[in-house]
Amino acid sequence: MLKLEISQDSIKDAPVETKTKLTNDLMRLLQVREKNVEMAKDWLLFLATSKFNKLTAGEIYNAFKLAMSRELKDAKGNDFELLPELSNNTTAKVLTAYMESKLLNTEYYKAKKALTKTSDEITHDEIAERRERFIEHLFEELNEKGICTEAWILYDELEQAGKIKVSNEEKKKLYADQLEVYQNELTEDRDANKGNEKFRHSLEFLMDQIKLGKKNRVVQNRCRSILVIEYLKAFCSDLSAFKNELANDNESNVCQSHDCSNQNKNT
Repeated sequence: MLKLEISQDSIKDAPVETKTKLTNDLMRLLQVREKNVEMAKDWLLFLATSKFNKLTAGEIYNAFKLAMSRELKDAKGNDFELLPELSNNTTAKVLTAYMESKLLNTEYYKAKKALTKTSDEITHDEIAERRERFIEHLFEELNEKGICTEAWILYDELEQAGKIKVSNEEKKKLYADQLEVYQNELTEDRDANKGNEKFRHSLEFLMDQIKLGKKNRVVQNRCRSILVIEYLKAFCSDLSAFKNELANDNESNVCQSHDCSNQNKNT
């Protein structure tokens, strides 16, 4: 996942040749019998103007390949219905599942963390650009959906700046509530997909963490995202105000990975 993410330009910035190759490759994968140029144009326009425009061509193709091979499931653990066409609706479902799978992929998380530790060649301007892209993505997600699973990335800086003020008791309650929600979700997934070992293992892993008194990173990040979103709601009506509220000199918080599992905090 990480190699496909960092080795290519985003689909928004990719050259025409890359976009053309992607559509041709996907049409072959989906077994589209007749190449439809207008369909391809509309599909590429959708990608370039949606929240998925930061994904690379390699990631997009890989997402569909995983869905085709039944390795990528929808939110309910079901297979995707892939028709022989470039459907914007199906694309949104597949790529949303792919982006969420990245957040839960331990190998991807560790690899990205290791990469950011050795990224000394990244310039201040590049860091600032990454931060601005992330803030714009966050603004779009909050306005379109009211949530953003990556909002937790800003938690540390907002708490340290005194903008998020939550007592330890409130943190403990929030974590307990979200832990229950997550446990119920995993239980429902397991019961609905009895033949899929992935769901059973996920629930067993969570239960083992609970028994050992360990915090679960998914639940921790959900809590942090909730607190960040709650704070930022007041600034979501205007992008400039949103950016101004998050303007600071600590851009590295966004471009570098946070080791949330090692932070000794209740959230």
